[in-house]
Amino acid sequence: MKIYYDYQIFLHQKYGGISKYYINLINNIKDSNEKLIVAPLYKNYYLNNQTTNVKKICFLIQKQKM
Repeated sequence: MKIYYDYQIFLHQKYGGISKYYINLINNIKDSNEKLIVAPLYKNYYLNNQTTNVKKICFLIQKQKM
């Protein structure tokens, strides 16, 4: 099964909301399914710290200002 998410939310949100919901959905999909996140540009904390068995394809990571 292949499920695609709109990656743009990872560019617009640093924390919470739909981006956290997407990460939780991806993390809870059965391991038998291939997990791939394609985000050409993002600034999202959850995507940056994704540690589960998920392949990430990211071209540019926008630095977060603290």
